[in-house]
Amino acid sequence: MDVVRREPVAGEWVPSRMLAVALWISSMLALLAALDPTTMRPGAWTVVFVSLIPVAAVLGVLVWRQGHRWTPARMMAVLVLLDALVVVSVLGNQGRRSAAINLFLLMAPALYAAASLRSRLVRVHEVVLVLACVVSIGSGLESVVSTLTTSLIPLTGLITASEMVLAQRRTLEHALGEVQVLSMTDPLTGLHNRRGLDRGVADRALTAACGVLLLDLDRFKTVNDRFGHAVGDEVLVALAEGLRRGVGPCDLVARTGGEEFLVLLDDVGPDLTARAEALRTGLDSVLAPWGCTVSLGASWVVADPDPARALAGAADRADRALYAAKAAGRNQTVVAPT
Repeated sequence: MDVVRREPVAGEWVPSRMLAVALWISSMLALLAALDPTTMRPGAWTVVFVSLIPVAAVLGVLVWRQGHRWTPARMMAVLVLLDALVVVSVLGNQGRRSAAINLFLLMAPALYAAASLRSRLVRVHEVVLVLACVVSIGSGLESVVSTLTTSLIPLTGLITASEMVLAQRRTLEHALGEVQVLSMTDPLTGLHNRRGLDRGVADRALTAACGVLLLDLDRFKTVNDRFGHAVGDEVLVALAEGLRRGVGPCDLVARTGGEEFLVLLDDVGPDLTARAEALRTGLDSVLAPWGCTVSLGASWVVADPDPARALAGAADRADRALYAAKAAGRNQTVVAPT
């Protein structure tokens, strides 16, 4: 699933800014290490290390200002540069073994990757962490056992933390996904509610080929009064299932009120009256066990750049047609004039 990017609201803390802060902190720590003559030994690695300090600082500014617009791949590149700064600090240090503690500075990019990037990129970054630890320590120790021992201590902590954050993130994303679905779904019928309808309409263009149907159960209060609300719920569920079977895969069906339902037809065809009446009469067999009928009002959609406004206008006209169907004796279809 693609990541949706948006402009941050004033005063809002966005994830990319955490990475910017990590870059600034790393550059300041690196500057302190470079200024200490007892820390860095002269040589090529120290030159590279010093060169990366202003790069990290400037990159922090760019990430702070523009990071929320960057692709995951670009953010991954920033993390690798931050990893490189830590690795070079170890390679250029006077004592390679004592400098191994610097590898725990890789924790910030490891946690950021696990919390913000796609799972595939998190795995790639974990491979980078493994290589960083091996390169940082392996070339400066005298035995394989010593290399493995010194490398595995920080590496175990880094990979464990990364995996824990990734697991918790997946759990949270799953829970948020369920909450989002529930917030847009009518709990009784499983159809869209008004919020789900608005979300569905926002993702499509409404043209003059679309139509809106409003359906209302006739004398539904009598059903509840006579048989009880449990039976009334059965009628609503049956009506919802009948609507699902009676519309196409691109049509939207929503429960917009107690016994009122809205259908947005994606492509009505040449005859809105025939399409609406076919749907209404098809519900007769569904509702026959309870002796219920429906009245239906229909309207063509008037094309509008704003889909929400187009839907609202068509729904208003269909609502007036629905009242006309009720006034004319119920159990019939009325189409609003164009």
